[in-house]
Amino acid sequence: LMRDAFQRQQTNDTAGAIALCKKILDQRQAGDTAESAGLLWIQLAPDDAKAWSLLGLVMFHNAKIEQSEQALGIALRLD
Repeated sequence: LMRDAFQRQQTNDTAGAIALCKKILDQRQAGDTAESAGLLWIQLAPDDAKAWSLLGLVMFHNAKIEQSEQALGIALRLD
């Protein structure tokens, strides 16, 4: 899914790339793939509070507490 999301980004299919990132993050799994999906989603839609919130949760599960707090703080400001 992540590879497909990056391909869609490269072809300027922002909506398709975001949809794939959402699908990855909706699985609520930690790891590099989920983190990459969150980061790509934010790159494509930096004002999306849900993207920041899900990235914060992924970062927390990946034991990146400081980054998690930052992402969740941004989500709160945007929401």
